[in-house]
Amino acid sequence: MNKIFQKFCCILAVCSICFNYGCKRQKQVWFGAIQRTHSAEQANVVRLYIDKWGNLYPGNKYHIPYKAFFDPVKKKNTYRNSILNGNLEYYYQYQSAELQKLFKEYEIEANYNTSKDSFYAVQTKLISGYVERLSGYIENSRSKVLIVFIHGFNDPDPTGDYQQLRDSIKAHGYADSSTVYLELFWDGLTSNQGNPGLAGIWGRAQRNSVYAGLTLRSILSPLPEETKIRIITHSLGASVGTAALFNTTSKWSSKYAKKKDINALSGSWDYFELTRSIPAPRQKDIRIGMLAAAIPGESTFVDFEQRTWAVPFENNISRIVVGFNVNDYAVAKRVGRSDFLASRMGATSLGCNLIVDGVSETERVSQMLEPKFPGIFCTVDFSEFRYKQQPEEHGLYYYLLRPQATHFLQHIFE
Repeated sequence: MNKIFQKFCCILAVCSICFNYGCKRQKQVWFGAIQRTHSAEQANVVRLYIDKWGNLYPGNKYHIPYKAFFDPVKKKNTYRNSILNGNLEYYYQYQSAELQKLFKEYEIEANYNTSKDSFYAVQTKLISGYVERLSGYIENSRSKVLIVFIHGFNDPDPTGDYQQLRDSIKAHGYADSSTVYLELFWDGLTSNQGNPGLAGIWGRAQRNSVYAGLTLRSILSPLPEETKIRIITHSLGASVGTAALFNTTSKWSSKYAKKKDINALSGSWDYFELTRSIPAPRQKDIRIGMLAAAIPGESTFVDFEQRTWAVPFENNISRIVVGFNVNDYAVAKRVGRSDFLASRMGATSLGCNLIVDGVSETERVSQMLEPKFPGIFCTVDFSEFRYKQQPEEHGLYYYLLRPQATHFLQHIFE
């Protein structure tokens, strides 16, 4: 009976969403985010741009035409989803002249048999360049702190949010003019102002997040050992951040070990294999703070000790901070009075601190970590209203407006 009720609730929720949002697309333009984007700081700020398979975009002087990138062969439908479109590796294999420009720019002298090998030689150079640039900034920094910002799902331009985060950190006295920032812009997909629940992008954004996390891992790991890494994530950015720090394989089914299935692309695209081949960051002082984490807690942190290099295991993550909201509409995924969807269809149970059998998700994580690593796990309740009283906002902006943001930042920086 319970399963029948749950199915009925799912159908009812979908019908409600279709009725309320299906035809209500905003046609006007809002410039709020663009204003923040244009005023975003540049000093000591490094920005990474990452495609859906974790590949880094080259410098902005190498323009990639929109249509060529999203449908590089047939050029019929720029919105069609396939393994090929939105993929830098595929684009450059079929744009050989553009690839040769990169080859020359990054002074790659070795001869490669295929354009695929050439593309990944460029990727290696890009990673090395970011490591060198960050290392230089950190060397000149008084605090040796690197602050990493990671946005979430359905957020194509988080620049304004990143600036708000930076302003908040400075206002609390945790950064100075020499502080170094690393901002990720990864392909969390977009519903183009439509309802994200109807856009069919949630599952693919989860997949994209783990490959972005491995690219971040590749850049963090070689940084100077004395670097103090502070990662702040919002929503599905928690999946990127945790994937960078340890091998989060238990929460993924075999479909996330997807192999590229055409000869033009790399033979192995196995996420599980990649996590074992890229060492996790080894710096001695790493902290991660997650706001509205759109991930499961228990099935994520069960892999906490899986770091590839850590044999015997040696923990270098000193603090994990979870800012949750029991009424956050996006992570609670509430249907009527039920939160059962928070643990299904891509669990988001950590962000809403889902209670199952009388035990909350943060309690489950704490019980896993605290016996071995006392004091490592901290929580901050951002809920404004009583449990299930009314839905609350999901956006980073709203979290940073709450007084609880002060306690969240204290746990990360003090």
